[in-house]
Amino acid sequence: MILQKVLILFLTVMLLSHLVLAQQQTFLGLEGAFCRDVYIIEDNANVLVDVPLNTALWGINLRQEINNTVFAEISLFSKSYWEGFGFRNIPAYGTNDAFNAVITSLELGCRIKLVRQFSLVPAAGITVGVNISPEVASGGGSGKIVSNGNTIEYDFDENDNVERTFVMVHPSITIERALLNTFVLEIRVSRPFGFNRANQLDIRYTINSSSPITAKAVNRGDYWSLGLAFKYPISNFWRKRKAHEK
Repeated sequence: MILQKVLILFLTVMLLSHLVLAQQQTFLGLEGAFCRDVYIIEDNANVLVDVPLNTALWGINLRQEINNTVFAEISLFSKSYWEGFGFRNIPAYGTNDAFNAVITSLELGCRIKLVRQFSLVPAAGITVGVNISPEVASGGGSGKIVSNGNTIEYDFDENDNVERTFVMVHPSITIERALLNTFVLEIRVSRPFGFNRANQLDIRYTINSSSPITAKAVNRGDYWSLGLAFKYPISNFWRKRKAHEK
């Protein structure tokens, strides 16, 4: 149901951009990005650490120019999220697939001309993620690590008291390159910051048979991404049609 609303919103924005801002350029783009998911570690013993969680996203976006500098852009992505944690000063760590999500974002940005065909494009907006993985019983695991004379035993569970729809603010910075005075090639760095829990691991561990220590690893949808996008001005199609009709 939520995914249907996202698609309807995407199509509505496309139609309105054509009707209201027909004199400005409208771009349709394809985008893919390398991501690194970000978890907040809550551990009073300060033994747990976050670990590299490399994922990816891909999708489409629609940009509508408001004037020659300012634009609005809506995007629709598919993204996988991972989970994991490690122990300080111990090289071994574990990761696992957490869930898949559909992400839609609405951003406002401005284009700052640099040299030749290059532009710097800062943008910011709101992103909404929807967990589309089937709801199943909480997963978990356990293990034992022996390193530097220490023995760590641990187990963890996925906390199911999390939000399947999560909201983030989404700043980004992009370098654009115009190609053949038509196409646009982009290299984008972004860092969404979330507000509610999208995933949580409840962790228990002991060090050398100590009393159990409890900790958490929480993701609010946060991630870093480095992406590549390719855009084409689809407004050329209806402009050429109007010119032909005249």
